Amino acid sequence: MSENEQISILLLVKKNSLEKEILNQLKTLIIPYQYRIISRLTDVEIALIQEKWDVILADDNLTEFNAFDSLDFLTKINKDIPLIIISDRNDEEYAVEAMKRGASDYFNQNNIVKLAPAIIRELKEADKRRKDRQYHEVLSNQMDFYQRLFNALPVPMFYKNINGIYLGCNDYFAEKILGLSKNQIIGKSLFDFPTEIPREKAEIYREKDLYLFNNPGVQIYQAPVKCSDQKVRNFVFYKSTYQDNHAQTSGLLGAMFDVTDLNLWTREKHELTEKQNQTDKLKALGRFSTGIANQINGIVTLVHNCTQSIENQLSQTSDINHKFKKEFSIIHHEINRCNELTNQLMILARTGVIKKKYCLITDIIDSVLKKQEKMLQAENISVVREYESQSKVYCNSSHFHIVFENVLLNARLAIQAKRTGEIIITVTENKNFLTIAVKDNGTSFPDQNLQQLFSPFYFFSQLQESKSRTWETHFGLVVAQKIIMDHKGKVEIRNLKKGGSIFKIVLPTSVDIKEYSREINREQFSDEDLGYPTLVVGKDQDANKNLKKYLLFFGFSEIYIADTELKLDFFLNHFQFKRIIIDQDDFLDEKWEKLLNKQQKKALVFYLSEDLSKEKKTYKENHFYIKKPLDCIELLSMIQR
Repeated sequence: MSENEQISILLLVKKNSLEKEILNQLKTLIIPYQYRIISRLTDVEIALIQEKWDVILADDNLTEFNAFDSLDFLTKINKDIPLIIISDRNDEEYAVEAMKRGASDYFNQNNIVKLAPAIIRELKEADKRRKDRQYHEVLSNQMDFYQRLFNALPVPMFYKNINGIYLGCNDYFAEKILGLSKNQIIGKSLFDFPTEIPREKAEIYREKDLYLFNNPGVQIYQAPVKCSDQKVRNFVFYKSTYQDNHAQTSGLLGAMFDVTDLNLWTREKHELTEKQNQTDKLKALGRFSTGIANQINGIVTLVHNCTQSIENQLSQTSDINHKFKKEFSIIHHEINRCNELTNQLMILARTGVIKKKYCLITDIIDSVLKKQEKMLQAENISVVREYESQSKVYCNSSHFHIVFENVLLNARLAIQAKRTGEIIITVTENKNFLTIAVKDNGTSFPDQNLQQLFSPFYFFSQLQESKSRTWETHFGLVVAQKIIMDHKGKVEIRNLKKGGSIFKIVLPTSVDIKEYSREINREQFSDEDLGYPTLVVGKDQDANKNLKKYLLFFGFSEIYIADTELKLDFFLNHFQFKRIIIDQDDFLDEKWEKLLNKQQKKALVFYLSEDLSKEKKTYKENHFYIKKPLDCIELLSMIQR
């Protein structure tokens, strides 16, 4: 309060000689003032509530109330106003009691000469208390804000003293990391949570803390942490020491940043980069292969024609022809090998759409095994087939013949050094992916070369040093990988502990609708075809929705689904359909057959069945039979034709 500011004084006194004495003392105040005299309790309460007072002078001899009543009321309304009691008592105990009850000072009415200095002193004390309250209020608000901010941050945070005792933490740390309340954490150390923090982990964390206390500053490290949901996540710990008022290290503040997804993203980015590098190498090899393959084809064709001409001329002399028959056989064999090599080179060079259809992978494997049957017997190699799935894969059959020829050739070459061995081929399915594993018990790849087997250029130098596996095999693996990648699959190879290796090929069994659009030309469907409604009959709602999705994608505008006999009856009686697709395993009732035959004579009817033996013996025009699971490519191709 400034010296020129006027103060308000409330006098709780009777109008008697004491009033005059108090007013005389107030005249000695060095600051301007105004006052008001009240002697009734109700007036006092109203004045204290409605008006602002800087100091109260209370006579202890009022009839209706005393000074203690005023003190109690001030406490009740929570106002900090200096109250000085003026009494005719000389009782020291009463004076002490008054001060305990909150009085600022106590004067005997016969000795109030120091009243004015007491008022000045109490005004200063009151002003100091007000400023302190404001400071603490601001500080409290700031602390409250920091605490709310501390709790709101989606980052586990904590702070400890130099003895490793938790002084505080935010909700994220308490709930997400330890799965406890903050009250259960504060006041405890790392070793007080044996269930949440195993002792060996607690010792590691404590060692880190001690190192930071001995080397004040900032500490950063990464570590896996088992969180309250029992999942292990990778965190980067950022910890920093803080000091007390004497510039001594008194504790640390820590924050934990979850980098699990970042590590995963970094790893995926690295894999994508590696994959892109691999793709770039394959493209470069493809361009190189195109020129080489064309030149080899020209040379092979010339050699084949010349050999054929010589063979025809020598055939006129039987003795000479018999003499060179073996040599001609070798020449033809090598010409065929050159043709196979150029085919593989052309696959590496090929870009764009590959013609595909749904094929049984097990049929392709069996076909390759049959082709190599005699060689496998001659090399004392037995083959074990473990087919747990017969799902089809959308692929190019001839290309996958090349894949399995190369993989089996690799296994045979590995076993040749042992003169006998076994190849185990397994086919399994899991979540729309087919896994084909080819395992041999022959010699293993050199560990230092294992990760580079599919590198397009690696076989030209390093891998040809491997005596157990030739460079031709590894060139075939490059081709195999290219084919598998073209079919959106993955391939990996690893050595087995007991010798030999295992090739694992993973292929998708489901194909995105965009893949179908490359095989089916939507422009070949006429507007008339697209305009007529199509009826889908079946009780499998998911299958119906998928089929409808494909038909809509290719432009068929009106598609009706009859999944009950009532709907089927209604649709057949009210619409003329050009295409009817029927799940024969759901609808076999003869009356529906008659209804279809009677009212839909011109419609194309496609019967879907798991057992094609149910197909009608008498052929009906415009009736087609498709084995389930439904091959939409086959169905749309039939409609297109």
